[in-house]
Amino acid sequence: MDAVIEALLKEAQEIRALLERGPASPWLTYEGAMDYLQVCRTTLQRWVSLGVVRSSKVGSVVRFRREWLDAVLEDQALGGVHPPESPLEGGLAPDARDMAVGK
Repeated sequence: MDAVIEALLKEAQEIRALLERGPASPWLTYEGAMDYLQVCRTTLQRWVSLGVVRSSKVGSVVRFRREWLDAVLEDQALGGVHPPESPLEGGLAPDARDMAVGK
């Protein structure tokens, strides 16, 4: 019985700590965005460079808003264009295709 009470007290302390921190920021770091989308850094960087994922950069700091990441997830869930694994697979974004052809 003491173990159950100790577990409940520990859980209550964790909940209190979360509530004291306030609401989570809508801005995520690369690591947070990778976690949120469940992709590796290379994939996220590729998606950013192809314009699949929107990001904001101030100096050297890159951040992602949760709603921008949600838009990517919804697009994929609804059968939208999936980000290519490699530009060599013919999956260049329209702007990148224009640059590659020299337009």
